[in-house]
Amino acid sequence: MSQPKSPPDVAAKTKPPTRILTRQDREKQEKEAATVRRRILDTPGIESPPPPSTQFFDDGKDKPINNATDAREYLETTLMYVPRGAPPTPHNMATALFQVSEMKGLTQPAVRAVRSVAYMMERLETEATAAQAREIAVEQAEY
Repeated sequence: MSQPKSPPDVAAKTKPPTRILTRQDREKQEKEAATVRRRILDTPGIESPPPPSTQFFDDGKDKPINNATDAREYLETTLMYVPRGAPPTPHNMATALFQVSEMKGLTQPAVRAVRSVAYMMERLETEATAAQAREIAVEQAEY
């Protein structure tokens, strides 16, 4: 016949007793934690990060443009107006507008509007050149 099974060892399944913290041990741990916090706060060079509202870094790209000098400087630094120092002719301005129309993030209606203005400026220059040539021809014919 089969032998009866022995009961499982209860002592093997129980966890070893954990050390009970006394009031003195808890006070000692709290004191050590407070000392560490104070040391971190008093250490020069280790600063907590500023609140999110002050983390804005202004690199000058979002600076408002209030005059022609600022406008030219912005367009030249972003390479939308080249060559640097070129006169602001309608052709050069139209070229800058074509560069703007290729920027990412513009909606399709904005791209179409900017390109339309650029083409109109190109035509303006052509008409201005034709008017100047006409005036010169009239002056030469009068002599």
